[in-house]
Amino acid sequence: MVITALGWLGTLLVLVSYTQPNVTRLRQISLAASVVLITFNLLLGIWSNCALEVALVGINVQQLKRSRVPAH
Repeated sequence: MVITALGWLGTLLVLVSYTQPNVTRLRQISLAASVVLITFNLLLGIWSNCALEVALVGINVQQLKRSRVPAH
């Protein structure tokens, strides 16, 4: 039951992230979704989705850092 709830929470966060007009907010919510979905997929042993979500965490962290650096 808890594992299923994690899957639904991750899915909901992904959907909410796509509704954000602000790219920074989109990436923040997407980052949270990835953390939830990594946990979900680890518990189920779905390694390919774990790898995908870990990659998305890296991309979102990199882009959030880049957005905080003033353009030259």
